[in-house]
Amino acid sequence: MDEFTGDQTPASLWLKYSLTRSINAALRRQFLQHYPDLNDLATLLSSSQPRVLTNDSAFNQKATNALGQRHSPKVLELVEQALKWESRDPLNHIVGLDHPAYPRLLQTTKNAPPVLYVTGELACLNSPCVAIVGARKASHNALEQAHCIAKELAEHGVTVVSGLALGVDAAAHRGALAGGGHTIAVSATGPERIYPRSHVNLASHIQKNGASITEFALNNTLQPHCFPRRNRIISGISAGVLVVEAALPSGTLTTAHHALRQGREVMAMPGSVHNPLTRGCHELIKSGAALVENTQDVLICLQNELERHIIGSQKMPQGQNSESAYDKLTKLDPDTLTLLDCLGFDPVSIDTLVHRTGLNAAQVAGALTHLEISGLIVADSGGRYIRCKHTGLAPI
Repeated sequence: MDEFTGDQTPASLWLKYSLTRSINAALRRQFLQHYPDLNDLATLLSSSQPRVLTNDSAFNQKATNALGQRHSPKVLELVEQALKWESRDPLNHIVGLDHPAYPRLLQTTKNAPPVLYVTGELACLNSPCVAIVGARKASHNALEQAHCIAKELAEHGVTVVSGLALGVDAAAHRGALAGGGHTIAVSATGPERIYPRSHVNLASHIQKNGASITEFALNNTLQPHCFPRRNRIISGISAGVLVVEAALPSGTLTTAHHALRQGREVMAMPGSVHNPLTRGCHELIKSGAALVENTQDVLICLQNELERHIIGSQKMPQGQNSESAYDKLTKLDPDTLTLLDCLGFDPVSIDTLVHRTGLNAAQVAGALTHLEISGLIVADSGGRYIRCKHTGLAPI
């Protein structure tokens, strides 16, 4: 490998950043807090001897020392392996945090991975996405529901996201493929490994009709903590998450919890009260998740989010106010759209929105005023703001 210089490719810059062990997840979050503009962070990474100069002296010292370790032979060896993997197949891609194909929804989350290893079509990463997740040992009825809804979503132009696991995940991927659409499999392993092995053929079909993605480097050892990390990406790239079947407790629910923290819509399908695999869904519904029974419910629940992608599609279910809602969305400026994307269905303060969006207080206040006048958000009695559900025209 070449020495670290300012003329390195963007992929190698982000690889060195992600593969340096001392730059752990906590430090990456701090980097994103201090460098909300990814261009500024990329400029810092392109420096051969970066000096971190923020108003946080403790962070400055720790970050500068950590960045200096990107020169190590071990890191350079790992980078070389990754670049060789990318060159091995035209479907293989290394997508850094500032890459044009990096999922925009995921990019706004506080734990966005610095690098995604992608095998498949880059274009689908920013298509309208809905996650479908559920139990590995799912009931026959749940598998049928996941397959059917995924198929119909694909027929409506929606990309189905799941985790390539046994049970509901596999049924969702297969349903999307049967619908002639795209599907994205988010993996908890390195890009060269398919888990479980029984899904090698399924993964191959997914990569030709969508993509498989992972944040984990080559030769990564699969460990239990990898699955919750994988789940935050499933929810992060999706407009909403549908939980088809889940026990209490279960790994599936971590995806729903990530979705709630990321401001995504959470949906759940009810089932028999005598089935222990439906208790997680019922608990989510009690906590405010949208109860859905079919594909139409999913599309209506996510109407605002999906309309921004599926422009003018006659397949979208049309509610009473859907046309005016879409007209309002198309007239919003980029800063206002950014703020709307960062608003969930829990009340948040202006300070929180400043932190989430990277905009200053004046920009946030102006955008909030515009959104409130448009009827897309409302303010509660405590001066916090909440997004209006479904049509975006009426408060919850």
